[in-house]
Amino acid sequence: MSDLKLEAKTALNLDQPVEEHWAGFSFVEITGENYWWLAASRGGEEKLSRRCEKHLGAALPEPRRFSRGKSGGASVDLLWAGERQWMIAGALPDLPPSTGKAGYLTDQSDGWVAFTVSGSKTRNVLEKLCQLDLHPASFPDGACARMAVEGMIAIIACEDSDEPRYRLMFQRSSARSMAGHIRHAAFSTCGEKIEAPSAPAAV
Repeated sequence: MSDLKLEAKTALNLDQPVEEHWAGFSFVEITGENYWWLAASRGGEEKLSRRCEKHLGAALPEPRRFSRGKSGGASVDLLWAGERQWMIAGALPDLPPSTGKAGYLTDQSDGWVAFTVSGSKTRNVLEKLCQLDLHPASFPDGACARMAVEGMIAIIACEDSDEPRYRLMFQRSSARSMAGHIRHAAFSTCGEKIEAPSAPAAV
């Protein structure tokens, strides 16, 4: 019998999800989510939007926006990803209900990875990686874009523009390269990496 033993690894081929911090910037892997790519048939957007609102708690967002709903107690994000295309992200155990002829739904859970990037210098870091204007006047709360980051396709969504926090998603096959670019941009903006902030002591 073979002694081969399988070990679970993260998208970056690590034992634990990434959580890295610099002065004014944090890069933290989002875990426990599944992802589905939703594409609407021509003329099917309205029907799909009603189904999403019924089953996911939020209608399809307008172009360059994301919406947030809830299903079975789990938060769900619906992120615009191009003309008649959206990414569904959330801790949902199963695929959302069938779209019928209104669209097409494919499970992307093993193909994408998501991170939260946050901190006072987040925009400075991200602006070294993409050409997107992240100023709150141009990219406010709820804004979403599909773009190239160092030549790799990514989705970015603004969750908080006052205390900068963004969801950053990209394909798992490019995760290690993308993480390297983010770390390089963080170092050139913020200096050396620091230890994770310690949790407050219990009273």
